[in-house]
Amino acid sequence: MTLPKLLQRCSNQVLRAMVQLDGARRDLVRDRSGAVMSEYVILVGVVGLVIATAIVGIGPQLLASYERSRGILMSPLP
Repeated sequence: MTLPKLLQRCSNQVLRAMVQLDGARRDLVRDRSGAVMSEYVILVGVVGLVIATAIVGIGPQLLASYERSRGILMSPLP
């Protein structure tokens, strides 16, 4: 194979690869599914923080109520 033919063949392969990469780039730019997933992750994170904060705030009262109920249930009958 002569050098000009080899260069032409390599040039064609590089050109094809560039066209494929450009097509992939366009697909990624148009794809919005990742944005929706990010919104859901943020929403779930915020809800989780609110629930965790509520549990920390109410926790001592719930624990006292649980221990009181447990003490009543575990006490022997008269």
